[in-house]
Amino acid sequence: MAEKKITKREVINTMLADKNVKGNEMYVAYLQNELALLDKKAERKGKSAEEVAEQNRLKSVVMSALATVGKGTVSDIQKADAELSALSNQKVTAILKSLMADELVVKETENRKSVFSVK
Repeated sequence: MAEKKITKREVINTMLADKNVKGNEMYVAYLQNELALLDKKAERKGKSAEEVAEQNRLKSVVMSALATVGKGTVSDIQKADAELSALSNQKVTAILKSLMADELVVKETENRKSVFSVK
């Protein structure tokens, strides 16, 4: 059975409990700062409510553009809507991937090109 991997937070807390480290203010300050950075990083994980709302709005824009096009590549979908044409190809692709995960869009490969259509 594999041992549980130790986390950075566990290492820092163990070091802070050590009597030699407790006696050195510089070590304690450094380790407490590292804990604060870990807390800050944990807060940033995930998308904010505004980002989720914008993502959902863009999904509906892509779906309506895809309904207009019927079947097409990312470039075809972007050309169907002015707002989508302002977005990068990668952003539209990410939205399409999310729609595929939601099982709303189907991806097919034709002549080495990805073609998307509404399911």
